[in-house]
Formats: sequence, C-alpha cells, structure tokens
Amino acid sequence: MENIKNIDNNISLKEELAGLKESIEKQDSVLENLRFLTTEIATQENEEFDLPLDSQTGRLDMEEYVKRGVYTPENVDGDKDTLRPLEREWLDKITPNNKEENIKKEINGEKVELSTMITLYKFLNKNFIVTRAAKYDDIDNGVDTVIFNKDTGKIVCAVDESDMLVGRYAEDKKQKILNKNKKGGAWIKYGLKLNNNNPKKIEGALVRNIPLFELAMGLDELNKHFSEVTDDLSNVSEFDSILFHHFMNKINEQTTAMQEPTLKIPLEVQQTAKTFVSQIERLYPNIFYSEDIIVSRKQGMLKSDFYTLSKKITNDQERDVFREIASK
Repeated sequence: MENIKNIDNNISLKEELAGLKESIEKQDSVLENLRFLTTEIATQENEEFDLPLDSQTGRLDMEEYVKRGVYTPENVDGDKDTLRPLEREWLDKITPNNKEENIKKEINGEKVELSTMITLYKFLNKNFIVTRAAKYDDIDNGVDTVIFNKDTGKIVCAVDESDMLVGRYAEDKKQKILNKNKKGGAWIKYGLKLNNNNPKKIEGALVRNIPLFELAMGLDELNKHFSEVTDDLSNVSEFDSILFHHFMNKINEQTTAMQEPTLKIPLEVQQTAKTFVSQIERLYPNIFYSEDIIVSRKQGMLKSDFYTLSKKITNDQERDVFREIASK
C-alpha cells in the first residue's frame, strides 16, 4: 500500500509541476523562439536525410529507433525504466518552497542547451548535422548535442552543455568528462551512421569512442543577449559569432589537453577530436588566431566576424580592417 501511495503522490506532484512549468513557459518569449528555431533545424535536417529525429523537440527520437528496426520495443522500454529512478530522485527533492526555483532552473538549463545547439548549427550546418541527443543519452550518458559529419558519415564529437560552474562544481564536471574520455569517450546508444549499402542514407546506430567536450556559457551572459534571438535561422548576430568562437576555442583547448600522454586518452578518441578541430579550421581558417593582449589593446580588438571568415588572413594590413577602434 505504501508503494501505491508513493506512486499516487508522484503522479500528483508531476501534474502540479507540469502545470507550473507550462505557466512559466508561456511568459518566456526567449524560450519560445529557441524552441521554434530548434523545430526549424530538426525539420530541415529531416527533410534532407530522413533522420530518426523528433521535429518538435529536436531530439533523436527513441521511438523512431524502434520503428526503423534498430532496437526492439523491449530494449527501448528498458532504457526508459533506467531513467525513472533518476526522475523519482529529482521529484523527491521538490518541496513547496523550492518548486518554482527548480522549474526555472530546468527551463534555464534548456535555454543554455538550445542556444548552444542553435549556434553550432548556424555555423556548421553545411558540413555537419547538429542535433540534440536522445533523452536516454542526455540523462544517462551525459550527452546533450551530437555533431555528425555529412561527408565522412561519422559522429565527430558529443557535447555536454552547462551553465558556467565555479569552484568545486567546475572541477567535478571537468573530472567527470575527463574520466569518460579516458575510458574510451562517449557511448551514444541512439547515434547515427551511414547506411552500408547506401552512402547517402543516414540511419540510427549505437556509436562508441566519441570525444566528449564540455561547453559552458554563463546564463547571466546569455541573458544579456537573449533579446537578439529571433525566429530566423539565417540571422547570425554578433553574439552568435562571439559564442561560436568561444565554443571552438574550448573544443580546441580540450583537444590539445587530450594529447597529454599521462592522461592515457585512447588514440581513437584523440584522433577523432583532432580531425574535427582540423575540419573546423578548414572551414574557418582564422578561428584559432590569437595575439598578445598588448597588441590588441594598442591596435584594437579584432571583431567577432574576423574569426568566422572563410578566407585566411595572413597579413596585418588585411587584419586591421577587422579591428575595433583602439581606446586611447
């Protein structure tokens, strides 16, 4: 009887939280725009490749993997069962005093995740599929976004997005991702691969040995620029360029760190990460350019669009065109 009572209580609490969340979401125009853009991305990618993708959430759809014969219904149901204790654990932490706080935290987490994915898509969509991971891989495997190379037919990296963490929390997150890469990288059950008989067809598949990167961006900083978010995917703002440059630098830094012999990161994970960084540099040859801060202060900071040029700039005269006016 106690178990039945707990189940009833959980159902009642879930319904109450769902109502509260819906009420908060209705007042959030930024979230509405981000979700609209996510749907647009999923729709475009489905039209191009007929992916096992939910066009509403932008997630790789676990049910589609059943429909397409990748997994049995029992297998997917087992994964859903794996997630239920984690959901109950979250519900057990909810009190009358922290309900709204926890709902807003969940919504803010979604905003960080969606804005990161959308930014990556805007700059990479010609060469890569950028999509949200299936819910199982998100919660159980720590993967928020999957990036798939259209030409090679391989997932090149997985991304774990988060609000900016500090102190022990930041170190714990960094160590968790490092440990996963040391053990062979991300394991993506609901992944993608090219069809063996049709190189133009992409299908669902289990994928292993994928480098996992952490991309953190402070919510406070994002909130300053969310007013720039429109419902037009072709609109690339200055902040989009700044954010993309920031993300690529983080991926480059983490890829370089993987090469440290004492970490013993598997060679396959290292090489996949290095190849992805090289691919990015071919698309945006100035993306990893750096100069002494003294030079930047004296001559003017380089504008964000310099780093996303498709042409490599090699001389100072051309580079100076992209500088802010130096402060006296």
